[in-house]
Amino acid sequence: MVKLLHTFKDKEYLYLDLECIRGVTLTQLLISNQTLATPFLGLVAAQLVLILESLHAQGIIYRDVKSSNMIVNSTGQVTLVDLGEAKQITLDGLITP
Repeated sequence: MVKLLHTFKDKEYLYLDLECIRGVTLTQLLISNQTLATPFLGLVAAQLVLILESLHAQGIIYRDVKSSNMIVNSTGQVTLVDLGEAKQITLDGLITP
């Protein structure tokens, strides 16, 4: 997941300072290569499962899983971005608005 480095605000806005992720989206990789090797896709899938397990362990549901929200760097590491649709689950299992 993309890391939140700092937050600050002024009278009108809240600012989020996020880490810079170098790489391309999985969608861009598919478009440029038209096909991806099975071992590479297995690595991407395994990383996605670990990321989602980590979020679920923290009580967060990520509701926007798609290739354009996965940044892949030059070593094949996947970072999940765009948490705008993520929701926190309360202890009683309810999803917060």
